[in-house]
Amino acid sequence: MKTATHFKPAILLLALLFSFSSASATIWIVSNSSNFPADFTTLQAAHDGAASGDTIHVLGSVFDYGTVKLTRELHLIGAGHKPLINQPGIVPTVAKSKFTINFRVGSEGSSVTGMIASDIQVHTSDITINRCSITYLYFGGKIDNLMVTQCGIFVYKYIILNSSGENIVFSNNIFYDGGFFQPSFDQSGLFQNNVIFGGLFINEFTGWIVTNNIVKGLRGDPALLLTRNSVQYNIWEDAVTTLNGNVDNVTWNTIFRADGTNEDKLELAVGSPAIGAAQDGGDCGVFGGPFPYIKGGRPALPMIYAIEQPGIGDTVNGLPVTIKARSQE
Repeated sequence: MKTATHFKPAILLLALLFSFSSASATIWIVSNSSNFPADFTTLQAAHDGAASGDTIHVLGSVFDYGTVKLTRELHLIGAGHKPLINQPGIVPTVAKSKFTINFRVGSEGSSVTGMIASDIQVHTSDITINRCSITYLYFGGKIDNLMVTQCGIFVYKYIILNSSGENIVFSNNIFYDGGFFQPSFDQSGLFQNNVIFGGLFINEFTGWIVTNNIVKGLRGDPALLLTRNSVQYNIWEDAVTTLNGNVDNVTWNTIFRADGTNEDKLELAVGSPAIGAAQDGGDCGVFGGPFPYIKGGRPALPMIYAIEQPGIGDTVNGLPVTIKARSQE
């Protein structure tokens, strides 16, 4: 007779992920916790052992996963960066100060989602960065088809686009204070539905579409931004322009709600000037537009919220287990 089995939620979640993944690629599990043994304990070892097109699930941990240099197409999925918003008892995928993801030639088509990273460097095209918490970003070389969406970006140093390229998209991100956004002149891109706090210098954009953003404390000369780019339907705290659907001289504390968590405070307040102010008639800011911000950086995967099982199974009927899951979208 089989005895009762007690499943750990993280292991059950990973088991469920297998049923939602492509049968043509391998799923690898990375964990540096003794409570959750896995295929690898570091990201670099997982990269070296995986094949192009594989998926690497990184369990939440309070320990550093180290540096990974990608030279093949891989898809890294973490647990998110806010555990209490994700699921009680599951900590985020933590990288701390030493964590670096370095996308190199050969890693075209790769993606990373739901991670905490102090340093992300991109040196090749076709890269997607989604739902991450990031301190430093650097993009070098000719880069096309870059997407950075639904991220919290702290930029204690710089966001540097020291590259040429096309189809560069920054959408539905939160840019916190403390650095510069320094794009190259030989680029085209879309900068939409972001919330930008004071301290970001974005006037070096040239040939970009800048729309549906909410901007606090723009540094530099707004005329450079306006004459070099298509700037439409943004909300500005400063005096920038009222042409092309832009609204400026807005009192900052009228835009967002005042209560809740830091991410709750990015929701628009009742009567906010950003409501319905976007180009498509929707809302400006991170919760409007094509990629509405997901609190906690939860990955676009199902989350288990209940497990029902009898105390005892047998060799005839097995051990029936009911798993209830919901979307994290």
